Amino acid sequence: MLELADIGNALRLRLLSATPMPCHVVAFSSWIAADSARLQAVVEESLGFTGQARHPEHVAALGFGAHAGLLSNAQLQTLRDEVEHLGGRAFFSPGRPPRFEVDGIALLGVSLGAVYVLPGDGAWLPRLLERSSGEVASDQWQLGLLRLARLAIGEREIRIVPPRPCRRRGRAWPGRCTRR
Repeated sequence: MLELADIGNALRLRLLSATPMPCHVVAFSSWIAADSARLQAVVEESLGFTGQARHPEHVAALGFGAHAGLLSNAQLQTLRDEVEHLGGRAFFSPGRPPRFEVDGIALLGVSLGAVYVLPGDGAWLPRLLERSSGEVASDQWQLGLLRLARLAIGEREIRIVPPRPCRRRGRAWPGRCTRR
């Protein structure tokens, strides 16, 4: 049987041997594995971004850092500004393929950060997470991350059901059924 410690070790090894990954994926993996040093490095990288505006992936990395208690007051203010900036964006815009809107890791990181910097505010986030959940309904991994994000911001009426195994001729298939 696979145990959480095995999963944590596998994540640590993957981080050390992986080709470059997006900052929010490294932050998520570090957060899950409780690797504070690696998470702090990703937070610093995200804070050091010098473009016009930080990407949602940078904001997600800051959110994981906030949840881990690694951000200073000044860094929390930066996170607050960035989450508010995200709240002013138009999501699922016609003619633009969704990116952040369907990225469960990024949405989870932003949600974890928003809890620290927007208590009681941010009505845009529950609406986005609900719509995003519908968009990724066939992807159990992304849907699970979005459900966790929704729980993180305080939603309680979320139905979580494990996927049913597919059956063919009386035998379980190693996939997931798309029929419900």
